[in-house]
Parts: sequence; C-alpha cells; structure tokens
Amino acid sequence: MAKGLSQYAVAEKIGFSRGKYANYEQGSREPDLASLERIANFFECSVDYLIGSSERLDININQNSNNTDKKVLTEKELLEDYMLIVDGQEATLKEKEGAIAFVRAVRKIRA
Repeated sequence: MAKGLSQYAVAEKIGFSRGKYANYEQGSREPDLASLERIANFFECSVDYLIGSSERLDININQNSNNTDKKVLTEKELLEDYMLIVDGQEATLKEKEGAIAFVRAVRKIRA
C-alpha cells in the first residue's frame, strides 16, 4: 500500500505532523475517524482496509466526479492485480474474462 514516500512526505501530504503520522503507523496511537478517512483517501483504500476489517483494497472512486478523478484499470490490471467482488464473492479469473467478453459483445451489438 505504500507509495514509496517517507513518513515526512506522507504526513505532509495528509496534513499531519510526522510524529502524529509515525505514531499511527507504529500503532502507539489510534487515529480518530476523521484522521482514518484522510489516510484512506490518500492511500485510495477503505477505512475498513486500514483497520483490518477487510482483506481487500477498495479503490475509492467518487461517483459524482468527472472521469479525470477516477482510477483507470486496464484489462491486465483487472485480471491480475485487482479483485472483482460480485454478490459478496470474489470473481474467478474465468468470470472476470467472461465479463470483459460480455462488454465487448454488447459493444459489437450497439455498433
């Protein structure tokens, strides 16, 4: 989940002191909800993921924003790097490939 930044850089980008962020990272202090949300937004994950309630990384996408704010996934990334959850269950590789094939078929019909 790290973005290759130092504690100083992360703290600065989130708006925390380095000491405050370091305490959260090391577990010597617990962040409040507002701090958790700021950290989750920075790392593009859910608060559940940060606190260990979810094993998967959920990308935060603001549904009301323009397309430039959304995370773009290539087919390869979708197939190899991300989990697709449907009805609470992880889709298999074959199911994800089927979903991509379905989108292509619908596009051909519309063309």
